[in-house]
Amino acid sequence: MFIINSFLAVYLLFKFEMCEFLWLLIYVAIPKCLYLTPVIMKPQDKERLVKSRPQMVRSLDVTQILPQLRSANLFTKKDEQIIMSDTRRRERVIRFLDLLEKKKTDVYEKFQDILGDVYPQLLLSLTDWEDEGEGPLPCNAQLDDDWTMLQRARQYLIHEIDAAQVVKYMRDHNALSEDEVRAIVAERNAQTRTEVFLDMLELHKPEDYDTFVEAIGETYPHVYLTLTGDADDRSDED
Repeated sequence: MFIINSFLAVYLLFKFEMCEFLWLLIYVAIPKCLYLTPVIMKPQDKERLVKSRPQMVRSLDVTQILPQLRSANLFTKKDEQIIMSDTRRRERVIRFLDLLEKKKTDVYEKFQDILGDVYPQLLLSLTDWEDEGEGPLPCNAQLDDDWTMLQRARQYLIHEIDAAQVVKYMRDHNALSEDEVRAIVAERNAQTRTEVFLDMLELHKPEDYDTFVEAIGETYPHVYLTLTGDADDRSDED
């Protein structure tokens, strides 16, 4: 009888321990598996974004990227509102990149996929097979003297011209679309109008830059001299 009771006691103890183990597995282990720590963006990917930011700001149009990220539920409606609340293309890109850097790795990978389809040249700045020491070639612009001058003169142009004075000439010569003209003149502030205009011009073909210089020559002769270098030539002659 004593032996039977001993076996029964051992059995009940074993059964109790097994039940306790299963209880712990169900109520502790499984929830931890279900609520895994989110996978943040890899440091090397974030570093690539930081290094390629200047090229992105210059050449990217988020309206070509954001809808696909929204449809995949990788960017929220609030994210979209934050980005699109500014009418300037560059500022939208900056806000987009700020948010992207805080997202998970899967969002970054989806961004890469979209970038490869829409802006394949910009994708070079996010990959390991780009040539060291050389930045990616902007998608709709060229790294020649004209675009370099536009980049260097950007702040000067923002303070010296009002884009509203040149858009008609640009439109008459098919260098701007009607939608672009409306977006520019809709801005109330002259500097903001010029920023919006320059953001658009950076994505245009080089021939449109030539048209822009011609328009500047018609309306702002002193700015024309600065852009073409004639002002320096005249100073040397004097």
